[in-house]
Amino acid sequence: MSEKAARSDKPDEMREQAHGTLKHTQHLVGRILDSAPIVLYIYDLVERHYVYSNREIASVLGYTPKQIGALGSALFPTLLHPDDAPLVEQHHARLAVVGDDEVLECEYRMKDAKGQWRWLKSRDVPFARDRQGHCHQILGSAEDITDRKGTEQRLRESEARYRDMFEANPHPMWVFDAETLRFLAVNDAAVALYGYSRDEFLSSTIEAIRPAEDLSHMHEALDRARGNPGVDQTWARHRKRDGTLINVEIASHPLEFGGRRTRLILVHDITRRVQAEAERQHSYNLLAKLAAQVPGVIYQYRLCLDGRSFFPYSSPGMEDIYEVSPEDVREDATPVFGRLHPDDYDYIVASIQESARTLQPYHSEFRVVLPRQGLRWRLCHAIPERMEDGGALWHGIISDITDRKRAEAEKAALQDQLAQAQKMESVGRLAGGVAHDSNNMLAVIMGHTELALEQVDPNQPLYANLEEIRAAAERSAALTRQLLAFARKQTIAPRVLDLNETVSGMLKMLRRLIGENIDLTWKPASTLGHVKMDPSQIDQILANLSVNARDAISGVGKVTIETADEEFDDAYCASHQGFVPGAYLMLAVSDTGRGMDRETLAHVFEPFFTTKGVGEGTGLGLATVYGIVKQNNGFIDARSEPGLGTTFAIYLPRHAGKAATAATEGPTEAEMGGRETILLVEDEPALLKLGKTMLERWGYTVLAATTPTEAIRLAEQHAGSIHLLVTDVVMPEMNGRDLAEHLLTRYPTLTRLFTSGYTADIIARHGVLDEGVHFIQKPFSAGALAAKVREAFKART
Repeated sequence: MSEKAARSDKPDEMREQAHGTLKHTQHLVGRILDSAPIVLYIYDLVERHYVYSNREIASVLGYTPKQIGALGSALFPTLLHPDDAPLVEQHHARLAVVGDDEVLECEYRMKDAKGQWRWLKSRDVPFARDRQGHCHQILGSAEDITDRKGTEQRLRESEARYRDMFEANPHPMWVFDAETLRFLAVNDAAVALYGYSRDEFLSSTIEAIRPAEDLSHMHEALDRARGNPGVDQTWARHRKRDGTLINVEIASHPLEFGGRRTRLILVHDITRRVQAEAERQHSYNLLAKLAAQVPGVIYQYRLCLDGRSFFPYSSPGMEDIYEVSPEDVREDATPVFGRLHPDDYDYIVASIQESARTLQPYHSEFRVVLPRQGLRWRLCHAIPERMEDGGALWHGIISDITDRKRAEAEKAALQDQLAQAQKMESVGRLAGGVAHDSNNMLAVIMGHTELALEQVDPNQPLYANLEEIRAAAERSAALTRQLLAFARKQTIAPRVLDLNETVSGMLKMLRRLIGENIDLTWKPASTLGHVKMDPSQIDQILANLSVNARDAISGVGKVTIETADEEFDDAYCASHQGFVPGAYLMLAVSDTGRGMDRETLAHVFEPFFTTKGVGEGTGLGLATVYGIVKQNNGFIDARSEPGLGTTFAIYLPRHAGKAATAATEGPTEAEMGGRETILLVEDEPALLKLGKTMLERWGYTVLAATTPTEAIRLAEQHAGSIHLLVTDVVMPEMNGRDLAEHLLTRYPTLTRLFTSGYTADIIARHGVLDEGVHFIQKPFSAGALAAKVREAFKART
C-alpha cells in the first residue's frame, strides 16, 4: 500500500474509533441514568416535548422513554393538570432567562398512562442555548410526591376539621404557651363566656382570668400539669370581663403548637352545678338537722340479691333506737338485727323479704333488746323501691313506741279490771238480792224452829229433827252472810283496831282450823299503824284464807301470817297493776301448797269458783275476802305459781286514830224482857207474825203493821207512848228511815231498830253504819232480837 493510501485510511480509522468510544460512553451514561431512582430528563422548551428521559419515568407515569419522547408539542400539554399548566408555563419561562447555575423547582400534576393524576416535583437547570444565548433545553429531575401530597392534604383537612371543632365547640377552649402563659388561640365559646374579645384574649395571659387570691393555686396546678404527660383535670374559679366569678372544670392537654410547648384547655362552666350542689348541701344539712330533731331514726336500708344488707344513710337517732352509730351499720346491718328480740327476729326478716318481693310499703311493730335500755318497742314505716341490681332500697322511719305499748297494756289491764269489776258487781247485785229474799225465808224457818224447840221435850225424836232443821238454816244463813260480804252489802260496825292484837287473838282458833300437820307461823311487824274496820271482818278474812291455804297443802306444810306497814307512790303503782297510792297496813297469808296457774288466779275471787271437788267447798271463801277488802277501801295482791305456793297480801288503809277499847258485854237474859211498847213494821207477813210472837213472849206490847201507811195509822190511833220502832229497811210505799223520821215528829224520843236481809244506803254508807244506828241482820233468832231490843233501850238511857 502506498504512503498516500496509508495516510488516507488513518483518519477514517480514528473517526471510527472515536465514534465507537462515544457510543460506548453514551451507552454507559444511559445505563447510569436508567439506574437512577428518580426521573431524569431533557426537555425542549421550544418544541415542548421530552428529548430524553430515563426508565424511571415508566414507574412514575407508566410511559416508556420512547413513548414519552414521541409525544409532540400538541399532545404533551394534555398530560398537565389544567390547574397546574399556567404554573408550569411560568416555570419554563423563568428557566429560559436564568443563569446556568440556577436551579428552579416546581410542583405540578401529570396524568399517568392509567389516567390518574400524579404529583411531581421537578428540579430544573438550563442545559442548551441557541446562538443568541437563550436556553432552549433544560436538564431536570422529577420526584413522585403523590403520597406526600396526599398526606399533606389529609393533614390540612384534619387541621381544618380540628380547627372547625375548636371553633365550633360549645365549651370554651384555648391554647396557651406553657412557659409565658400567653393565649395563643381561643374559640368563640370562650369569647362568649368570658366577655373578652379575641384580640383581648390573645394580648394577655391566663393570669388575667384568675382571681388574685387563686394565683398560687393556679401555679401549683400548672407545675403539676407540666409533670403530667397525659390529661390533667382540675377545677378553678375564673373571673369574667365584668368581674363575675364562675366555677369551672378544666381539662388540660399537652400540645405542640407552632414549635412551642403549649397546653390545650377545655373549660366546662359548673357554676350552676356548684350552686345546685351548695343548695343541695344546704338542704341536706337542713334535713339532717330536722332528722336529728325527729324522734326516732330516719334511714335508708339496702337489701342486695346476694343477701348483704346495710344502711346507706341513717340519722343520729340510730344511737337511741338501736344503740349503734350510723357508721356502724353503713356497710353491714348485722348490729341492728342483733338487737331484735329473738321472738320477733323471724317475723321481721320474713316481712322485709315479702316487702322486697312485692314492693309494698313496709309496716311493723317489734321489740328490741338493748344493752342500756333493755326491752323496748319499735314502730317502723318504710317505702321500698327496686334497684338496678334487682335488690331493694327502703326509705323509712323507726320510732320508739314503748310508752304507747305500755299505755296500751295498762289500758287493756284496766279494761280487764273494769270488766272483772263489772262482772263482780253484777254478781254482787244478784247475790245481794238472793240473800235478801233468802234471809227473809230463813228468818221464818229459824224463828219457828226455835219456837217449836221450846215446846218439844228434848228427849223426843222430834226435837232432834228440829235441831237438824235449825242447823241447816244456820248453815244457809252463813252462806247468805258470805254472799252479802262479797256483795259488800253486809252491815258492819267499824272501829279502830290494833291489827297485830286482833290477829293474835285469832291464832289459837286458826291452828285448830288448819290442823296439826300444818305449821302456822306468825310474823307481826315490830311497829304497825292502826286500821279502822269491823273486827269480825278480820276474823272472816283470816278464817277464809287459812282454810284456803289448808286445802292447798297435801300432807305437811306451812302457813305464814305476817303484817307490815307499806306506802306506795304514783311511780310504784304505775308499774304494779292493781296497786293504789297511799299508806296501808299489809296482812299477808302465805302457804307452801300446790299453787295456781295464771288462768286459775284470774278467777279466784269470783263467787262459786272453786278448784275443789264436788262437796268440798262453796267457792265463797275468797269471794268473801274480796268483798270485805273492797268494802274497807283496800286491795288484794294475789301471787301464785304451780308448785310454789300462794300468797294473798291484803292492803288496808292506815288509820291515824287510836285503837278502841273492847266492847262492853250485851244484856243478860234477865235484862232482855221489858214492858215497853214496840211498833213492829214488816212487809213479809210471816216474819211480822213471828216477830210479834217473839217480842210478846218477852213481855213487850207490840203494834204490828205490814206497811208504813198502816204503821203511821196505828201510831196515830195509839193512845199511849211508843218506845221503840222496829222496822224493815226496804218496803213498798216508804223506806224504813223515812218512816222513822215521820214518826219522830209525833214521838221525839222514839228509839229505832232497823232490820234487813241486806243493807242499803238508806241507813248505811256502803254498808257501814253511822254511830247511834241500831241494826239487826236477818235472819235472827228470838234471843238475838230480844238482845238487840234491850241494847237499843239501854243506849237510850
